Amino acid sequence: MFFKITMELKIGCSKEKDSFKAGEEAAEKTGGDGKLAYVFSSTKHDLKKILEGVNSKLSEGTPVIGCSSSVEISDQGPSTGSIVVALVKGDVNVGIGKSENASKNSYEAGKKAIKEAAENLESFEVSENSIEVPEKSLETTMINIFADPLECTGVDILEGVNNMIPDGMKVAGEFAADDLAFEDTYVFFGDEVLQGTVVTAILETKVPVEVSARHGFEKTPQEYTVTDAEGVDVFKLDERPPKEVYSDLFGEKMSEDPGFLLMTPFGIDVGGDEKEIRVTLGVGDDGSYHCGATVPENIEVSIMKGEKDKLLDAAELSAKIAKENLDSKPSSAIIFSCVGRHAIYDDMELTAKEVERIKETLGVEQVAGVYGFGQIATTTKKARFNEETVVLQVFGR
Repeated sequence: MFFKITMELKIGCSKEKDSFKAGEEAAEKTGGDGKLAYVFSSTKHDLKKILEGVNSKLSEGTPVIGCSSSVEISDQGPSTGSIVVALVKGDVNVGIGKSENASKNSYEAGKKAIKEAAENLESFEVSENSIEVPEKSLETTMINIFADPLECTGVDILEGVNNMIPDGMKVAGEFAADDLAFEDTYVFFGDEVLQGTVVTAILETKVPVEVSARHGFEKTPQEYTVTDAEGVDVFKLDERPPKEVYSDLFGEKMSEDPGFLLMTPFGIDVGGDEKEIRVTLGVGDDGSYHCGATVPENIEVSIMKGEKDKLLDAAELSAKIAKENLDSKPSSAIIFSCVGRHAIYDDMELTAKEVERIKETLGVEQVAGVYGFGQIATTTKKARFNEETVVLQVFGR
């Protein structure tokens, strides 16, 4: 007798103004009985009430993880001020973990959250500094990570994660957003709304899962050495303030224009098919650029150029890559995208077009996801911090 291995994603979305009712409605649409619930919610809601509503309609003990967002994605498309619940059902084992106070030591927090999740899965061997995954499970193990980017150092979190897991393990996730306020971002764990925290889930299943990432920004001939930087602040490119460099290339006005800087981020070579994006979020009085993630000193960066059409093409390409690499027909997907892309489109219809092109390319209707402050994906065999990028987690049948 043969048993069919299945896994499916059930999606619920609510635009109800009452936060408890919104959580209740979104979760009820999923059917409520599953193995793991992803929750993405606007900070316009009372997030504690959102989770109370969600948990009231889920089966008792269902693990819940997720984050606050800028745009929420459901099978109905992208929306704002809403809540989305994506419930994983079927043949999958799930372990979840968290690490609070990650602002004090983000590297150790990444390690601790992964370790805690792995300890909830019987097939993993766990030590203080690594998790050992059975060889047969490596291709069918998926890790999700959500973290608070305003209180934690994202690159350090992922360094901790990478030092705990085997190279090549599939990882995807998002750094939380807060509707572009850049004040308070949150992650969800069970019924808890947390800041300064990393939350993780490890999914072990025989159903194929694939991760892909593409952004669509193109490299320009302009390359520079980062000669002075600390954390997310770049003070000098080839011994000159970056604002001065951009002023010479694009003019004084463009060198401090937020919209233009979104379209011309830095690109870092990490050995993959595309450079890793670092977007400028602010300009200092000294001409420094404040970026969305760590920029190491003494590395080469390229100035990148983005165009709306090419960003949309990249979303479709990400879906094509995932579909080609998936040893199965796609059934559903989780989309992790960037508030920077939404801001560049400056039009909800174009944001909806990005989601629709992903759905059409994959040939699926069931999608959920989030536009946040940073995307996490396995590239070059490591989990890496991406910006202005479309990351897809695609489930097979």
